[in-house]
Amino acid sequence: MNTITESPVRSSIRVSVVICAYTEERYGDLMEAIDSVRRQSLAAHEIVVVCDHNDTLGERVRREAADAVVVANREQRGLSGARNSGIAAASGDVIAFLDDDAIAEPDWLEHLVPPYGDPLVPAPLPPTQVTGPLKTSWSPPRMLPDEVPGPGWGADATVSTSPVILMQTNR
Repeated sequence: MNTITESPVRSSIRVSVVICAYTEERYGDLMEAIDSVRRQSLAAHEIVVVCDHNDTLGERVRREAADAVVVANREQRGLSGARNSGIAAASGDVIAFLDDDAIAEPDWLEHLVPPYGDPLVPAPLPPTQVTGPLKTSWSPPRMLPDEVPGPGWGADATVSTSPVILMQTNR
């Protein structure tokens, strides 16, 4: 059986995707991130956008992404507080975090969800850091001399293996 396309997990696990944002300077990137979640082969249960102490950004996202749940960060400023606010607002069984400057591949969720339906995996799963292909709108700096080969570290890098945190909720 192809565990990705034939798994009952496809219809039973509700995934909330949380995207945290703090600045209007990356608004175009944020909208691309939201659009990439909309285009998933396994539809997200919901898209939660957390605006980190930026009411103007929150109002703009509410107007232009009416299908997203837009909430303000009610905790300490920064990514940790924003993620906690996103967790509080999410209603899915699994919460996946996507950076506001990342673009998820179309089958991103389809590849991340199957372990939650595996009877050999204990439930609930602890928060899990997963690495998967995500396109970014920036290139990482070259950290090593040109003589040292390194995957994806050149100026033309378009794919990152950014960590994605998945959490299974007790809902």
